[in-house]
Amino acid sequence: WERALELLARMEARNIRPSVISYSAAISACEKGQQWKRALELLAQMEARGVRPDVISYSAAISACEKGQQWESALELLAQMEARGLRPNTISYNAAIS
Repeated sequence: WERALELLARMEARNIRPSVISYSAAISACEKGQQWKRALELLAQMEARGVRPDVISYSAAISACEKGQQWESALELLAQMEARGLRPNTISYNAAIS
């Protein structure tokens, strides 16, 4: 997860705008490293930088919260996702249920 964050920072330092795919991959890396807070920070950062999270971004963040036993945050993300017009998929729901 640390390497993923380093690469994301390197992209920005070289004036390469990270895409939704770049951010989602980094969020997923945080999930695997049990870094749920960093995953949520990345989700907020991408929005602040004008990159709209997609179903994959939210699902990865929900999974990170689930792994960190932050079920309330996971449910909030699920609701936020739906409020933004994104349709949760099986992965989203399974992570929130866990």
